[in-house]
Amino acid sequence: MVRSSGRGAQVLLKWFNEGGSTAAFDDFVNLVLQQDDSIVPLVSGLVNVGAVSTSMLGILLNSSPELVIKNFAMPDIDVADAAIPE
Repeated sequence: MVRSSGRGAQVLLKWFNEGGSTAAFDDFVNLVLQQDDSIVPLVSGLVNVGAVSTSMLGILLNSSPELVIKNFAMPDIDVADAAIPE
C-alpha cells in the first residue's frame, strides 16, 4: 500500500508541477508504469490519494466523501445508485 500511495502522489505532484498534461508528464507516467511493470500500483495510489483528499474535503465542508464526489462529478446521480453492483 505504501508504494501504491507513493506512486499516486508522485504522479499527481508531477501533474501539478507540469501545469497539467505535458510530454514530460506523459514520459513520467510511462516511466512509472515501466518501473512497476504493472498499472495496479499507480491506479491504487491515485484512488487512495483521491479517497483521502475527498475525505478531508468532506470534513472541511461538514459533509461526506460520497456527497463531495456526487456533487463534483455526478450531480444527477443518487449516491445510493453510484455503487457498482456485485
